[in-house]
Amino acid sequence: MGGKQSKKLVSNRPPPRAPMTGPAPVRMMPKSKKKMIPPDGGWGWMVVLGACISLFFFPSVTIAYGVMFKSHLEAMGAGATEFTIIGNGLSTIWSFAAVFMAPLAELFGARSLTVLGGLLGFLTLVLLAFSTSVISFTLVYSILGGISSPLCAFFGVVLIPKYFDKRKGLANGFVVSASALGKIVMAPLVRLLLEQYGYRWACLMVGALCLHTCISGMLYQPAEWHLIPDPNDSEENELQWRPPSTRTAANEAEPREVATSKRTTGAAARRVNVDEEEDDNVIFVMPTTPQMPQPCSRDDEVVLFSRSTSETHNKGDKVDLKLNIIRMDSAASLYGSLPMLTPVEEKKIDDDDDDENSSCCSDFFLFKVFRLLDYGLLREPYFHLIAWPNSFAIASYVNLMYALPGYILSLGFSHYQSAFAISVFSIMEVVFRLGIAFLSDFSWFPNEVVFTFGFVLATVSVGFLTMIPSYEWIVTCVAVKGVAMSMIQVNSIHVIVKYLGADRYAQVIGFSFLFNGVIMVVVGITAGLLRDYFGSYAVSFYWITVVFAVSASVWISWHCYKTFESKYRKIPAHTT
Repeated sequence: MGGKQSKKLVSNRPPPRAPMTGPAPVRMMPKSKKKMIPPDGGWGWMVVLGACISLFFFPSVTIAYGVMFKSHLEAMGAGATEFTIIGNGLSTIWSFAAVFMAPLAELFGARSLTVLGGLLGFLTLVLLAFSTSVISFTLVYSILGGISSPLCAFFGVVLIPKYFDKRKGLANGFVVSASALGKIVMAPLVRLLLEQYGYRWACLMVGALCLHTCISGMLYQPAEWHLIPDPNDSEENELQWRPPSTRTAANEAEPREVATSKRTTGAAARRVNVDEEEDDNVIFVMPTTPQMPQPCSRDDEVVLFSRSTSETHNKGDKVDLKLNIIRMDSAASLYGSLPMLTPVEEKKIDDDDDDENSSCCSDFFLFKVFRLLDYGLLREPYFHLIAWPNSFAIASYVNLMYALPGYILSLGFSHYQSAFAISVFSIMEVVFRLGIAFLSDFSWFPNEVVFTFGFVLATVSVGFLTMIPSYEWIVTCVAVKGVAMSMIQVNSIHVIVKYLGADRYAQVIGFSFLFNGVIMVVVGITAGLLRDYFGSYAVSFYWITVVFAVSASVWISWHCYKTFESKYRKIPAHTT
């Protein structure tokens, strides 16, 4: 019906004039699939290379924002508040768009989305080169740049747990170190391009560098292509033989259990036979014997009526011989359909009814994206324990990088000195990210403790930044800040995998960016307003210090709670 090919039924009767002789039917059951694990290398290192290429050129648009666009925005009449709003606008759009990156990757693939991000990044810089007003600059940089940024930088980070298990810390260290190395190179390079070629050509050249992200996207192959079997798992995905004695013992023990249940409860409710339900996915194969007649023809589709009827379920005290005959008949019918030994997925015949009941908008990709989001994360306490402190730290870190060049220039230092301070920060990140990443894969390394100490060290470094108005002191505090951020970002992958699992890593990063967008607006706008109201960057840095202190207090409180709970559990309970 409905244009579909009707299924042919094979008669489920014993062959005439040919008794069933020879070996008994062999019960074949599909064993569980062999566990597949990440390769911990192989093509995973090519994915790491692609992520390094993408994140190396990416800071030219984000971290070098203060170096590249500050003079151009001031020439168009933008103040410190507008400057902060524009920069945080990109971070906010980026954060909200990052929530949908994991579902979009399941629908379209990480490769195509990364290539699209590189093209959009190039288009953003081209439009910024010809912007002549603050409004057009804000719309292009914040909206278009905010959409292209997660497409460029998201997948190189979240693909690491899918390719690495024991060495994910080292792989993540290479990726975040490449990002830090990009900060070292891109900030002075952008300043050099501005002085040599002017604003417009500098934007076009930086946009051309963003096209390298397309090369990264070509390296992001699906992780399922490269998974390897777990050497510790000896099971294979094949049919296994189960001896008939297992079934016999189950049939003998089952009626006693049913009788006991009936005596206890006194109810005549229908009891589901577990072993008979297992037979729905069991294939009974009859070995070939000379006495068995050959089938007339082979059918492409065969339906075997080997399930027991409702009457057979109610027989609990005797072995149902009729049921055994039905199974043997099914095995005989299966003789002419041996190609069907592969498992066939159960599918409802009335597919047309299901299609009619489905919504007409269910195929629209936005509905699919929203359905693929893991909303259960929002109910996980561990997710909030990780997401909120990380969001506070990232918002503070980004706004510190936005305000640092202006603070150094306000003290009378040159543009090159402000760019060099950002480079020192990045150098410390490169060195310590690699070192901490190498150590973080060892079992004795205290990932959580180092992660928490990173928040504390970041709070102290930013708090003391304005204490002494000398260039050497500023560079020292910025270097310590680089060490602190290395501790946070390298160990975050271990903390997330420990509490929420590697399978949910991409969703955790996406929802964390959603919190980043909310906090980025509050922290950034407040920092800009404080700078304009008091006329000093010191007040803005104190505000950023408070935000860092909130993140540190959350994890310090968590460690105190775990210490108190562990000691409380050791206290013996007193009984009266």
